[in-house]
Order: sequence, then C-alpha cells, then structure tokens
Amino acid sequence: MAVLKAKVMSFFLAVVFILLALPLSVGHNAYVSPDQDTRSGGTINVNASGGGDYTHIQWAIDNASDGDTVFVEAGTYYEHVTINKQLTLVGAGLNSTRIDGFGKGTVMKIKADRVNIHGFNITNASYGIDIENANLCLIENNIFIRTYKAINLYMANGNTIVNNICYSNTSFGLYFWSSNNNIVANNTCLNNIAGIYLSDSTYNTITDNTMTEGGIKIEGGTSEQWNTHTINTSNTLNNKPIYYWKDVVGGTIPSHVGQVILANCSGVMVSDLLLKEQRSIELGFSSNCTIINNTVYFINLEYSSNNIIIKNNFSTNGRGITLSWGSGNTVINSNCDNNSRGIYLWYSDSNNIANNVISNSSHGIFLHKAEKNTVANNTCRSNHFGIIIDSSNNTITNNKCNFNEADGIRITGKYNNIISNVCNSNDWWGIYGRNSDENTITGNICNLNHIDGIFFRGFQWQYA
Repeated sequence: MAVLKAKVMSFFLAVVFILLALPLSVGHNAYVSPDQDTRSGGTINVNASGGGDYTHIQWAIDNASDGDTVFVEAGTYYEHVTINKQLTLVGAGLNSTRIDGFGKGTVMKIKADRVNIHGFNITNASYGIDIENANLCLIENNIFIRTYKAINLYMANGNTIVNNICYSNTSFGLYFWSSNNNIVANNTCLNNIAGIYLSDSTYNTITDNTMTEGGIKIEGGTSEQWNTHTINTSNTLNNKPIYYWKDVVGGTIPSHVGQVILANCSGVMVSDLLLKEQRSIELGFSSNCTIINNTVYFINLEYSSNNIIIKNNFSTNGRGITLSWGSGNTVINSNCDNNSRGIYLWYSDSNNIANNVISNSSHGIFLHKAEKNTVANNTCRSNHFGIIIDSSNNTITNNKCNFNEADGIRITGKYNNIISNVCNSNDWWGIYGRNSDENTITGNICNLNHIDGIFFRGFQWQYA
C-alpha cells in the first residue's frame, strides 16, 4: 500500500510539472468570455529589480488606466494588491513570476469587472485571488500553492476560470459563494479539502476539471442552487468520473465513479461503490433514493427525505453520515470506524437511526436541533462521546455505549426518552445531562463508569 501511494503521489507531481511547462495560451481560445480579448491600451512593465516602469505591482495598478496591460516580469513579489480598474495582469510564467502573500491576507483582490489575470505563481496567503462583486473576469494559467482558498468568488457572475493549477491548498481550490453563470474548465485541483465548492450559487458550468483528494461540493437552501449547474463526467476525482445527476427519476449510478451528486432526484439506486480517499455521495433535494453496500468516505444529505442508507462502510479518516434539514430518512446496518465523526443529524426530524456500529470516532451519533428521531440498537464504542443529544423529543433506546473516552450518552435537550440503553465502562459518566429539562430516563444500565453512572446537573428529570 505504501508503494502504491508513493507511485500515485509521483504521478500527480509529474502532472504538476508537465502543466507548469505548458505555454500560457493553452485552452484560451476555447474558453474566453465575450469581449475579454478586444480591449486596447498601454502596457506598463513591473520589474522587482528596477528595470521596468515600477518595482511594485500595486504601484503599476494605481497608475494604470482602464484597458491597460500590466506586465510583471520574472521575480518574487511580496505584495497584496487590489485591482479596481479594467486591467489585464500578465506574469512572465508560472515558474518565473511569483507573488507571495507572506502567510496572510489576499494576494489579489479584484473589485472591477473585466479583469484578466494570467501567468502567475501565487502562494502563501489566505486567499490567492478574491473576486468580490466583479463580473466577466478571466483567470487563466495560474498556479496556487499553500493558500486557504486558491480562488474565491463572492457575488461574482459570468467569470471564466480556466487552466489553473490549485495544489496543496489547506481548504478549497475554487470557492463560489452566491456566484452564478461562471465557467470553470480545464483546472487541476490536487490535494485540497474540496476541489470546487459551490455555495448558494446557480447556473455554473463545470467541465474538464481534474481533482484529487477533494472533489465537488454543493450546498444551498433552494433546489435551484443544486440542480441548475452543468457538471458532466469530463470532471474527474482520483482518475474516475464525477456523476452529477439532476432531475433524474429512477436509474442506477454506474460502478466506475469518483463521486456521486444527486440534485432533485428520486428513486435512484447507489450501490456497491468503492469511494475512499475523500470521495463522497451527496444528495440535495432528493427523495426515495437507496444508498446500499458502499464503501465511502462521506455520505451527505441536505434537504432530502425518505431515503434509505443501508449496509455502508465508512473508510478510515472519513466523515461518516450527515443528514441536514431533511426528514424520514433511514440509516441502518452501517459501520463507521476510525472516522472524524459517525452519524450527524443537523435540523433533521423523524429519522430512524438503527443497528449501526460506530467506533473510534469523535462521536458516535450526534443530534443537533433534531427532533422526533428514533435512535435504536446502535453500538457506539471507543469514541470520544457515544451519543450526544443536543435536541428535544427524541427516543434513544437499546443502544450500547461502552468504553467511550467521555460520556456514553450526553443530553442537553428536553423531553427525550432515554430507555434501556447500556452505558458501561466510560471514562466520564454513563449518562450525563446538562441544561436539560423533563427527560425520561428509564431501564438503563450504567456500570463501571469512571465518574458516575447517571448524573444530571440541575433542572427536572424523571428517572426510573
């Protein structure tokens, strides 16, 4: 396995070096927004050693006029620049012109429409390029290394992001927030938490992007923010195609897949997939789908109801299952071992969580602002917490919560029924309640816990 990982890493590093050697014009003619190449103006040269018009990029920008080109010659520039004019900034090449954010801030903040940026090595900053309330910009043929977000768009529409490399950024490669009708093509995103993240955004076109580690993440509180994008299988995660299905009724996801995203779908079968190494199954505004017998890093359901998640295994260092703003889902007979978390319900009601085994995770099962759920016959052992109920009106019954580093069951909500659970040999309490009121605690076995069996701090509770 170690030899295989070494070969995979060597392959991806080779890809980076090959891409760095490509000429800057690659792909430009295929992906260019209207009118972005028709401008005319003067050229201002920047040379860090003093051989140009200016030694700092920002000084050149401040003295430029709309339509000018700022050519930044080879060298390393330690700057944070703000572009508030319609300019073209051109670097001498990915291996030649580097802008270093000295570990903080935003290297390039774009605050004007129709700004073109290409040919830079941008590194060591919070944000590489931040496009805020700016439209019709072109970001192409740049490399971003060691930033938090390589390219961030906020309320930015009609932009084109092509032929960039986002490598080893601590969070996201390309992040879109409330940004619509953008083109994202031919980018390479290696070793990021998420390669492309679409938050509260619509009608974006995502094609021919190559990703490893993290793929495409969608979030949003309306179906339009899930099912209006164009995302085809030319996008790959770990050398396998990403399947984005929208408005599909029925059908089965093919077996050779890097990631699955279902948007406004119903009755889809997702089965027998091997999706390790940060590869996920994501559902938004989808119902009556079955997710069965997969080995997967993460399953995430948002605004989705009446789905069945059964007999899935979650790989080491994965994120388990998250249900957000949904109802009527069933999670049964799944195994989560050695993950960052097990099963997490966030503002999700009337779900059934049963017969799952969660071990060696930060928590086994966590209910946050989630009501009328049934959590039954699960085994939560050797986690930090077994079960956390930060919610009200749930039934927690016949679970085994033993050998956890903190509490077997922790409650911070009201009107829950905690019935016939076994909470033994935990490092803190068997069952612990804080800021809780009128919970029913009956028929539980809590032996050999380090501090105490059952303890509630204040408020009313019923114990039998």
